[in-house]
Amino acid sequence: MQVLNKEKFTHYKTDFGDLYIAGHMSLEVSEVSSSLDAGNFPEHLRGNFALIYSSPTVNCYAVDHFSTIPLFYTDDNVVGTYYIDVRNAIDDLKINDDEQEMIDLHGGYNFGKFTNIQGLFRVEPCTYVWNGVVKRFITLLQRELTEFSATHCQKLFKAAIDRCTGESNTLFLSGGKDSSTLAGCMKHWNYNFNTISLHSPNQQYSEKKIVERLDEFYSIDTQYVEVEYSGKILGQLNERFFNFWIENPFGAKRSAVKRVGLENNVQITGEGGPLVFQHNMPLAYAIQSPSSTIKDYCKILAIDTITNHKIASPNDSYIWNDKVHLVEKIANFYLDEYNSFGDADYTNKLLHLQTVSTCAYRNFAYSQDAEITWTHPYFDWDFVYYVCNLPPKYKIAKSLFKEAFGDFISTIPWEYPKNGLSIPSKNKYRNN
Repeated sequence: MQVLNKEKFTHYKTDFGDLYIAGHMSLEVSEVSSSLDAGNFPEHLRGNFALIYSSPTVNCYAVDHFSTIPLFYTDDNVVGTYYIDVRNAIDDLKINDDEQEMIDLHGGYNFGKFTNIQGLFRVEPCTYVWNGVVKRFITLLQRELTEFSATHCQKLFKAAIDRCTGESNTLFLSGGKDSSTLAGCMKHWNYNFNTISLHSPNQQYSEKKIVERLDEFYSIDTQYVEVEYSGKILGQLNERFFNFWIENPFGAKRSAVKRVGLENNVQITGEGGPLVFQHNMPLAYAIQSPSSTIKDYCKILAIDTITNHKIASPNDSYIWNDKVHLVEKIANFYLDEYNSFGDADYTNKLLHLQTVSTCAYRNFAYSQDAEITWTHPYFDWDFVYYVCNLPPKYKIAKSLFKEAFGDFISTIPWEYPKNGLSIPSKNKYRNN
């Protein structure tokens, strides 16, 4: 085995092999290494981590629930966390056309084990690879719902922020509930942080005025960084407007950090907040169409994903004929995710149909930045598992924020309609 990006890992010599760990784990290293040396993967392992193990008889790779520290590997057992480095280790690059097509439709990412390069594989979230065999060992949902406790929720979220912060930090503050709640919690718990907000004077609907109100409420001084903007795509009042940045969201944030000279800080985002808490489209469709099936809900999410939230329907006639097979492929990934939830609460299963795959997708671009450190408190395993297993009422409209953190966060974002920040779409529809 050849391990790349060793600077990202701590290396341990075990009795029979080598163990590389990045991030933090719920188990002691000694327990993990003993289990691996005995020929067993410790399937009760949790946390935010990547793991590589090699012995004379075993090659094993594992990642956490959202692949927060991704791993890629080749047929020749070259493994690393940066896709580009592992890809460059392949001498004869051949494109996997079907996966490349999904990447083109899906904003730079595809689901599953396979990548757009033949012989280059991803360790999927919630899984480990044992001598080439993929095994799922993590599920977000348990059989019984968890009782809500504001004190316990605060404790978990503070621990998540502790793990995500450094001496100097930058928080990206939008007008949304996720980043605003982070700002309130970090202010209340006395973290050292700057705030940055992206905006454009060309926006039809700007969240800058919301951030200015948050500045006053939290007594902070946000730096506003202007980015290019391509205008509204939906026309009438009361319709949802999408802010289509010319740079994608990660690129815009990275550019902003560099322009204000804060690239040495730990960059903290609100990524994951929407998906950890709820995705209520399948639930709404289930209520309106009681004869629909789980596969229908999965197709809704697939079509919604590849049309950048323009179309919410299981009817794939909206999609070009030569792209329909990708709808089926993406829907099957969501169906696998649903099946992994077992006999958990049915409403929670619908709300979290897309959580694992989409959080991994949202995390991917940040994780590939070798220069700047990006962290996402909403991806923390302990917090995610707790929230996912709460009764559904705490996730709709993110009421959990008010229930758990209401004494020290602003409710200003709840006064405004939420705008999207998405990636421009090209040639996805029969009729634009």
